[in-house]
Amino acid sequence: MRRCLLLWALTALFLKAQSSSIDSRTQDLSFVATQLPKLDPNFFSVLSRTEFQQAVNGLQANLGTLTDAQFYVGLAQLVAMPGDAHTYLYLSNAPGFQTLPLHLRWLDDGVFVTSAGPEYTRALGARLIGIGGLSIDEVIQRLGTVIPHENDQWLHYVAQTYLLQQQTLEGLGIVPEGSPTQMTFQNLDGSEFSLSVTASKESRTSLLSADTGTIPDYLLNTSTNYWFTYSAANRMLYFKYNVCANDPANPFSTFASALLSIVDSSPIDTLVFDFRGNTGGDDSVINPLFNGVVQRLPRLRTNPNFALYVAIDKGTFSSGMDDAEAFKEPGLGAPAC
Repeated sequence: MRRCLLLWALTALFLKAQSSSIDSRTQDLSFVATQLPKLDPNFFSVLSRTEFQQAVNGLQANLGTLTDAQFYVGLAQLVAMPGDAHTYLYLSNAPGFQTLPLHLRWLDDGVFVTSAGPEYTRALGARLIGIGGLSIDEVIQRLGTVIPHENDQWLHYVAQTYLLQQQTLEGLGIVPEGSPTQMTFQNLDGSEFSLSVTASKESRTSLLSADTGTIPDYLLNTSTNYWFTYSAANRMLYFKYNVCANDPANPFSTFASALLSIVDSSPIDTLVFDFRGNTGGDDSVINPLFNGVVQRLPRLRTNPNFALYVAIDKGTFSSGMDDAEAFKEPGLGAPAC
């Protein structure tokens, strides 16, 4: 909870900044420099106080000459210095920051375009290999200074979003200010091409659609915190947990009761708990469902065909991973996939 409050405080810092004057920049910098270490008791557990103060002084000395992009990127770099992924400054909330009309997905063999604005559909399915004359590895190295991370997996996951923040790329010196972003792609056949991409809020065409094939269940209903479906034909109940947070419009306790009533009244051969893409939140939200399943396991296991599966992927983190791991406790034995 402490860290959540800190994030809201930093977001509020952006919302109050109607213009990036010297006074507002000074206030923002003062907040990060003085309040951040107080709000996060572990801020200096691996970070030198001297190193942090030197970075603060360096940003302070250039307040009058930095562009807005450079200043807010500088603030984010200060917040990222301890490497705590739970304490960060999300730059999309900064005044004037815009997003490029693409969606990216980091896979084992690179970063691929999964949706694009109408004029950039040529990039669908292509691998992003460079931005602004820099290789993707060089770009990620610079993004690593504004993305607090303890491992490359989290850096790569968050970079899917940061790679598309126009002003973040400008503030890091990856692309020139005020110009379209030059992005280089590689097709599956190895051929390369470049596009000049301009930030916008236009709708995007998805690589996956009902017109081109079947969309996997785990990619459905991504805007809801949690959902489930029961397949009578397969005697399977599928539960998708997108984020560890209660939805007041659909309280988790009520949701869990509805799911468990299906378990009680329907033949079940397979239970699937899917945590793919769950980056965390409150790990206690799932307790009513977890406890309910544990209570019913002895009966469910009298069915020789019964199996319980837990699905995770490279986008499962923090409380999402903790909740998934709970199903592997002795007596549950759910295989992860």
